[in-house]
Amino acid sequence: TAYEIYQCDWSSDVCSSDLLPTGTLNNMEENVSKADNHHAAQSGVRSEKTLKQYFSSVGHPLYKVKSELKKIGLSHLRSLQVPETMQNLDSENNFKWFEHDGLVPSLKLMIESKYTEEKGTTEEKIFWDLEKIENGVYNNSENFDLWYVIWGKQAKKQPIYSFFENRAKQKNLPVKVLRLSNIEELNEYIEIGRAHV
Repeated sequence: TAYEIYQCDWSSDVCSSDLLPTGTLNNMEENVSKADNHHAAQSGVRSEKTLKQYFSSVGHPLYKVKSELKKIGLSHLRSLQVPETMQNLDSENNFKWFEHDGLVPSLKLMIESKYTEEKGTTEEKIFWDLEKIENGVYNNSENFDLWYVIWGKQAKKQPIYSFFENRAKQKNLPVKVLRLSNIEELNEYIEIGRAHV
C-alpha cells in the first residue's frame, strides 16, 4: 500500500496530527471494522505483516518503519518526495511525501504491495501508482529497484492487473510487476533477484 503522508515532525514515527486522544480507541480492530466497509484496512494490515514475515523467512528482511531504517542507515529512503508535477492535486491537503511498503536492502529492492483477496478498491488505486511510477516518485539515491507485487486470489484473475502490467512494459517504466496467486510464488523471483545483486 502506498500512503500519502504529510509534513510533520520526523523525529517520531507518526505525525502529531495522526494521534488521537487517550481512550479514543478502546479496540482498534473493532473501530477499524466499523468504518471499513470493504475491510481494506484490516486486510492491508494483515497483508503487510504477511509480506514482512515472508521476506524474513527467506533470509532477506524487509524494513519499513523509521526506527528500523535508521538502524541500517536508510532512514532517508523512508519517504518519497512527490514531484512538483503531482503536487496541489489534493484541495484539502497539499501532500509532499509518499511511503512505500518497505525496503529489502540485501536484494536492493523497494517494494509496493497490493493484496487482492476480494474485488474492491485496490483496482482503482493502481492507476494512481502507475502515475507515480511514471513521474519518478520511486527514483532513489540508493538505486533500489522497484518491485510492484500484486498478490492474492484476484491478482491473475482481474484483467485490470494485466492491463497495469502491460502498460508499465509498453511505457518502459522502471518497475517489475509481479502478479501472484500467493506470496510464496515470490520464491523464484527472489532467486533471480539474488543472482543480480
